[in-house]
Amino acid sequence: MVGHLVGQCKNDKRKYLYKGLEYSGAALKKLLGAKWTRCRTLKMQYIQVDVAYKGTPLRLFFTRRHGNTSERLLLTTDQSLSFTKAFDIYAIRWTIEVYFKESKQLLGLGNCQSRDFDAQIAAVTICMMQYLTLAHQKRIGSYHTIGGLFRECTTGHQGATEPTHPGAHEAASAGNRAGLQHRPRRNHGKATQRRPVQQQADNHPVRTDLRRPSRQLGKHNIR
Repeated sequence: MVGHLVGQCKNDKRKYLYKGLEYSGAALKKLLGAKWTRCRTLKMQYIQVDVAYKGTPLRLFFTRRHGNTSERLLLTTDQSLSFTKAFDIYAIRWTIEVYFKESKQLLGLGNCQSRDFDAQIAAVTICMMQYLTLAHQKRIGSYHTIGGLFRECTTGHQGATEPTHPGAHEAASAGNRAGLQHRPRRNHGKATQRRPVQQQADNHPVRTDLRRPSRQLGKHNIR
């Protein structure tokens, strides 16, 4: 079984053999003209051409996004691959990059200070097992990133509450609805009852015998 290469290449001055003549990447794209093929699945455009480089057959894909002028060069040694299949295989590389980044920053990959070879192997293995567990949890029941799951596992979930019985949420909702129904309505534009005077501190008691000063008795008030 022969292995093949799929990767991204710089569109520099290296020469590719095409129909008996050598062309650079830019000259080869200019020779092919505006033969862009539209890929609706990936929302991209590409130019496909089979060439040879130092005796190795290659398939080149000049790619660009819709509405974007920047172009990238994708190549593979398997000339039977379509653009969609080659792009899907190359996209797997991104998950590997994410694994190394998050494992080093969050799980301590490579921070083992032991000088024993078996301990180094064990540390890397445990780190990979932790990452696989977090990734599995993310896929089946969480929309958090791996970093968010890692923080929850180490510091605890901040928003955790005491477990309740299955009907607790329904009962609370019913109680809230009942409270809303019996809530007194506000009388807009009408006289409302005065609120009772709140009790102040012990060293400053409130005088409860204060009343509105009555009118002085005069001859007009004598019955």
